Amino acid sequence: MSAAALAGFSGAWALFRHVLPAAASLAPADVAAAARTARVASGGLPNGSGLEFAPAGGPDAGANLRAASVIWEWTEVNRREVTWPPQFATAPIAAIRPSR
Repeated sequence: MSAAALAGFSGAWALFRHVLPAAASLAPADVAAAARTARVASGGLPNGSGLEFAPAGGPDAGANLRAASVIWEWTEVNRREVTWPPQFATAPIAAIRPSR
């Protein structure tokens, strides 16, 4: 599964498994309230993320504080790999050598 597909699947999983069952109704305000209180430990979603939205009023308001991020590196022409963090890496970090 591509990274984009996995991110979409993980977001849908969080919504259907953790947010909607806790919502008082399917009204947008009730779904939003349930999302704000949902908690999934880091590593609890299929893509390695968790779920906890930052409260309103702060610098990260609404951001998922338990989102997993990765760093990609071009490893060959037209090929990139995840190199960081180690638990998600598909290739080791490699130094880029300048061509002569």
